[in-house]
Amino acid sequence: MKELIRDLVAQYIEHPEALQIEAQPSPGACFWMMKGHPEDEPRLVGVDGGHVDAITFLVEQIGAARSEAHTFRLLTVRRPEWRKKAPQTKAIRYDPEPIRMLLVRVLEELELGPFRVTVGPGAGPRDVLTFVFAIEVGDRQDALRLAPSNIASPTTLWALSTLFRAIARKNGVRFDITLSVATEAPPS
Repeated sequence: MKELIRDLVAQYIEHPEALQIEAQPSPGACFWMMKGHPEDEPRLVGVDGGHVDAITFLVEQIGAARSEAHTFRLLTVRRPEWRKKAPQTKAIRYDPEPIRMLLVRVLEELELGPFRVTVGPGAGPRDVLTFVFAIEVGDRQDALRLAPSNIASPTTLWALSTLFRAIARKNGVRFDITLSVATEAPPS
């Protein structure tokens, strides 16, 4: 899981070589700590704290999939500050396959049943390359694990969307994530 967190966060920061992630495991639990380069701290925190909230939520959900209590903290050198939105640069070429594989790795850690992730062109604004990552799960229970329909609190799909938007923004593109239940079981 340490490498997965590193690979995910490294996609949207400027100094991935300075990223430090430590785990303090105990029976049935694990405490995760992350520290990055001081210049990356606003990106690690995210706009309104969204990035750190999304990582925290994903770590908790992956722990829950393992029947363990996982917690996460971002350690900062400076007083944490929210990142202000900056104008997005726009790419004219982008290969979404490495990011699709990263999404597959995250979903595998959540120990879902059979699922499939496809990527295709999106219908975003005409001036930004947009890609849709379509997650298709095998049953309704897995869909509800990713995005319960009856709660207003954070969901796994929200956390994934938040982090993948940050990755897209850094690369000058736009990502949308959709979720559906397959009529036939997707291949494992």
